[in-house]
Amino acid sequence: MKRSLGERSREWGTEQCASNFMVANADKVQMLPFPAYATYPGLRNDRDVKMFHMLGSVRYADGYYAKRGAELIRELKENIS
Repeated sequence: MKRSLGERSREWGTEQCASNFMVANADKVQMLPFPAYATYPGLRNDRDVKMFHMLGSVRYADGYYAKRGAELIRELKENIS
């Protein structure tokens, strides 16, 4: 990456370029089905979502990330007992 991007390769966010490049050039890549795999925000019927992609600072925008994380931890604890 440094050869292609120079010093910019050290900036936050360039890892996304690397992962996008790897996925785009991999064999037999398939998109994950929506809405089971969705990008937040926008989808509010979140009980059908298996995994949200939380873009950058969006995870901190409205407390949703922390709220759902706390709910998931509670659910996991309940299922362990």
